[in-house]
Amino acid sequence: MTENDNDNPLYVIRSGGWVFIAGLQWELVESRYRYAARAFARRHDADSFATVPANKNQLLAGIGNLHDAGVMPRETRKSASLALTLLPMLGNHGWGVFELDDGQFWFVAALNGQLSVLSDVVGNKHSIRDAVKTFLSFDLMPQDARTIICPPDFLPDVTADNVLLDNALPSITVPRRARLHPLSNRKALIVWSAILIGVFGGYYAITEYQSLQEAKRIADVRAAFLKTKEQIKTATPAALQPWKEQPVLATFLSTCSAQWKSAPISIAGWRFRTADCTSGSMRLAWSKPIGGTVGDFSRRLAIWYPGNKPLFNIPGGADTGGVALLLAMPLPATPEIVGDADSQTQRLTNYAQQLRAVLNLTEDSASTVKVNNESIPLPWRSFSFTFATDIPPDKLFSPALFDASGIRLTRITVTLNNARLHYSLEGKLYAQ
Repeated sequence: MTENDNDNPLYVIRSGGWVFIAGLQWELVESRYRYAARAFARRHDADSFATVPANKNQLLAGIGNLHDAGVMPRETRKSASLALTLLPMLGNHGWGVFELDDGQFWFVAALNGQLSVLSDVVGNKHSIRDAVKTFLSFDLMPQDARTIICPPDFLPDVTADNVLLDNALPSITVPRRARLHPLSNRKALIVWSAILIGVFGGYYAITEYQSLQEAKRIADVRAAFLKTKEQIKTATPAALQPWKEQPVLATFLSTCSAQWKSAPISIAGWRFRTADCTSGSMRLAWSKPIGGTVGDFSRRLAIWYPGNKPLFNIPGGADTGGVALLLAMPLPATPEIVGDADSQTQRLTNYAQQLRAVLNLTEDSASTVKVNNESIPLPWRSFSFTFATDIPPDKLFSPALFDASGIRLTRITVTLNNARLHYSLEGKLYAQ
């Protein structure tokens, strides 16, 4: 087992005729085709890469420079990502820490069956502990739902099986997707040609200087990537767990319904028309009757809502009067665990069908967060929805009738039409 000299080097393990590489750089590539991953690897001065499908129209690409890690050209034909090789050991959801030589450790993790870009990290005990903690800050699954592999006493309060790589690798089958693909041998040829020129032509000093400059540049690029990964710890809670920063459905409904229920059906003859409620405000509107005036409405509104300014569609027809009320909704103290996408979407869809409500549900495309221009995939999916019904939603979505885990409202619109109230709910559904 060998390692190269970068700040966070690739770690090379030779076993069973294979060369396994730990510590690859992983990032999402906006394409379904391997050529995009190849171009990404070239831009980062790598000589090998591996890819696996990620989100729709995306690949997860792992890249590294095997030549700089001491891998001979003939060995690259049987080289593989250690992370993708051992990922099946973690099941659909889990993480593992494996002991290497010279006091080093290696960390790998899976989220929903896919390799986490926050894993495949090589380092000492302290740095690997930090890497595990960073991963767990994204992972919302309870500990007993994960597969965990870890040396004894590596982390407090963690009991797990310990797996030795020397025992696991000889019997393992290397998956096809774990194989590393070479870019070209141009860099290796340049290096060897430079050495020969130096030996026979007396230009060794110049070649050595250029090699050192190139190695320094690659090391700087790698260090910048690691710094960016570390900065994911500073990502806002709204990015990591957006439902924690939004009021739960029951709070949203009770706050809004208390306002529209207390609104008068008529103010100076102006008939109630609509109520529009968000987490920060409620806007109520009334329609002008024949012969009604904005002056009459303003005077009567001051009795119902003292201290609040009347609102009119002026310029315009001046036939709608209203008022805007400030609202305050508390946030959840502890965010709930959300289910997978199938169970979440099917639960809401089934409930809408039972009630014969009109539901529109679409998946949002944003699934990453930018930290210093690096795309980090987030461990959740979100869906936008509208839910139209004639049933009062505060009764419809009571906790006794419906499990609203992972569902947040952004707006409720109440409309009076033909002496009946109609309700339109807009919001987000979150899933693992």
